[in-house]
Amino acid sequence: ACVPGILTFNGNLTVADNSVKWFWDFGNGQKQNGANPPVVKYPAAGNFKVTTIAVNGFGCADTSVQSLIIHPLPLVDAGQDEVICLGQEFTLQGKAVAYQWTTGSNLSCVNCANPVTRPVSTSLYVLNTTDQYGCVAADSVIISVKQPFTIKASLGDTLCLGNSLALFARGAELFTWSPALGLDNPTLSNPRATPQTTTTYMVIGRDNKSCFSDTAFVPVVVYPYPSVDAGADKTLLVGESIPLKAIISTDVTGIRWQPLTGIDCATCAETVARPKITTTYTITVTNKGRCESKDDITLHVICKDGNLFMPNTFSPNGDGNNDVFYPRGKGIYGVKSLKIFNRWGELVFQQYNFKANDGSGSGWNGKYKGRDAAQEVYVYMIEVICENNQVLFFKGDVTLVR
Repeated sequence: ACVPGILTFNGNLTVADNSVKWFWDFGNGQKQNGANPPVVKYPAAGNFKVTTIAVNGFGCADTSVQSLIIHPLPLVDAGQDEVICLGQEFTLQGKAVAYQWTTGSNLSCVNCANPVTRPVSTSLYVLNTTDQYGCVAADSVIISVKQPFTIKASLGDTLCLGNSLALFARGAELFTWSPALGLDNPTLSNPRATPQTTTTYMVIGRDNKSCFSDTAFVPVVVYPYPSVDAGADKTLLVGESIPLKAIISTDVTGIRWQPLTGIDCATCAETVARPKITTTYTITVTNKGRCESKDDITLHVICKDGNLFMPNTFSPNGDGNNDVFYPRGKGIYGVKSLKIFNRWGELVFQQYNFKANDGSGSGWNGKYKGRDAAQEVYVYMIEVICENNQVLFFKGDVTLVR
């Protein structure tokens, strides 16, 4: 038999005897009992002696010995797996005692050692051989065929100066990007690019046998950051307005002021602000490449005597002109208290929690205890709340004229 030998043994008596017991030694370390033992396997080649002993009920025995040869399989080698380019010929390198090639591709011969083939796709070639003992062996070889391909690369993009973006290409096994300047690794499929100027990157894709290649281009447009100067910080009285004039570069396409509170035009480089409290305004500008720059300006809002006007005379004579003494001003949220005293320190008038610039009923009409007050100089004390929540206290004198 040939490796692996799988054999069936059975013993026969020349004279039938039902009392006979059988003992087998197959020469390969295996032993069995019975006239028809199970199948015996011989995985290795060699010469073996198979012995069987038959013993009857009286203890009489007879022995039979047979020689067994297990032949090794013939040597066969179809060669090493290879990779070739489409359209390329390849010569198979077979080694065997006899040749019989089987394959789905055309061969120059099927019973020779070195047939020539030109596969159009990856193919399996099997070499079969048979020796003089009828033992059969086979080996195979795979010939892989590299095919043409088309690579796909990332689309063009825009970038702000100093920033980076990931490029990518696929469809090949090896890649080379150029120019290499500004790339972290020009041989990766997905290098990171940090160009300083607008650049068109070329990527060449190849297979690992250099059979075929393809090229793609990725344009990257680099925009500088726009410039913006909101100006120096300013101080203004509460209730006042102040112009804002930002200096911007010519490439600016978008403007945005924040916060929107108290500003006339949030999308203009020049605008007017009327903050009621100290406010920091931020101007953000963008250009065509969506590159963004910012700058701040702080408007310090204060409240002082310039916000409040108190007349120094009034004439409550009923002529409709300056008949009432009341506080005037801008940026004044309200009056906490107004008190007026005569020259002897008597309180002749007081009013609490009213609005400024209200001459219809919140001020002093020149009456004291229901009668016309005397024509003389009076002292007032006033406490006001500005629109920036600042509380101010003022005092002065006013002359009542009849």
